[in-house]
Amino acid sequence: MTIDFNTSLSVTFMFIGSIILIFSAIKSLQIIKELPDNNYKKNWRILFYLIGFFVISYYLLIILIINIGSDGKDTLYSIIMLVESVFICYVTYVSYLTLEKFRRIEFLEKEIVKDKLMGIYNQKYFIGRLDEEFKKYKNHKIPFSVLLLEINQFKDMNDMFGRKASDKFLIHFAKFIAKNIRPSDIFARYVGVEMAIILPDTDIVEAEILARKLCTITGNKNFDIDMTDEINPLFMNCSINIGLASSDNKINTMNDILSLTSEALYKARNEGVNVSVTCT
Repeated sequence: MTIDFNTSLSVTFMFIGSIILIFSAIKSLQIIKELPDNNYKKNWRILFYLIGFFVISYYLLIILIINIGSDGKDTLYSIIMLVESVFICYVTYVSYLTLEKFRRIEFLEKEIVKDKLMGIYNQKYFIGRLDEEFKKYKNHKIPFSVLLLEINQFKDMNDMFGRKASDKFLIHFAKFIAKNIRPSDIFARYVGVEMAIILPDTDIVEAEILARKLCTITGNKNFDIDMTDEINPLFMNCSINIGLASSDNKINTMNDILSLTSEALYKARNEGVNVSVTCT
């Protein structure tokens, strides 16, 4: 069967368009894999299926054009479809590049605001968020509380088990505490083995309940530390003390609540282990 010039040109344009669409589908799949399970992911799946439908349509049209031939109009249509495939490819590729850029920004933001060892927020981020909560309290009377938490005798633990085991313990400990507070609470490493928790929209009574809960569950917890170079698993436990204060204390500055929690923590140390003290 002889293929005339118009048919050959139309088939070429359609084939190039299909290849471009396949590239778009691949980029769409990469985007789908990166996205969390939400409506955006569902929409991108729909787009992926539509692109697949277009690819099949392009090949069916190629077969049809080869069988019945093509005129000038078909060539024009194939050019338009080629341009459409280029547009879809461009949008998909730009979306992919944008997603990659947002991922890099998110990574850098985590590097800036997170403690590199424990994976919780660092002191700088904590101070910034504390300032925000203080302003909300001053402007809108929205209460908040702060817990200052300290691991007891961590230096002895470090001397006994070594730095590597102690670092792994801190990671497990941070994950354990994070699981037992609300997603809206701000959990941060404050100084050394002192950690702080901002409790937005929380009065002193609710804060005291949480502090007592954390003391109790931590005292009953054995942390299984996976030491890959050791034959036997290592189990570590600890005790904590917590000092807490809230906007109920009629604070005048952000530093007031930090001073009050530090004072309460000092009192808790003197009262024993797994003790929480409220500054009054």
